[in-house]
Amino acid sequence: MYRTCRICLQSKPEDEFSENGRKRAKENRCKPCVNAASAVRRKLKKTAPPKPETCECCGQKTEKMCLDHCHDALTFRGWLCESCNRGIGQLGDNIEGLQRAINYLSKDNV
Repeated sequence: MYRTCRICLQSKPEDEFSENGRKRAKENRCKPCVNAASAVRRKLKKTAPPKPETCECCGQKTEKMCLDHCHDALTFRGWLCESCNRGIGQLGDNIEGLQRAINYLSKDNV
């Protein structure tokens, strides 16, 4: 059986995808893409400024900060709480996705 990696968009055999421990299902990224992403995060963490006490997006205080980075330029953007990091990612990790959400929410305020 084959799957398509959401990163490289290549169709690969099932054994090229690791199991996702939380969901007990297969990852949607192939092992080489997962390894490449991990290497980028390790490199960025070495040069990133110290973690602040509060999320740089929502301002909430949290102990668990996520390293946020631009997936295109592979550059550090900031330290975010899990909620902000996941939210931005779910909206496409770009301004266009966030703007669509703002436009949607703005419909109630007109």
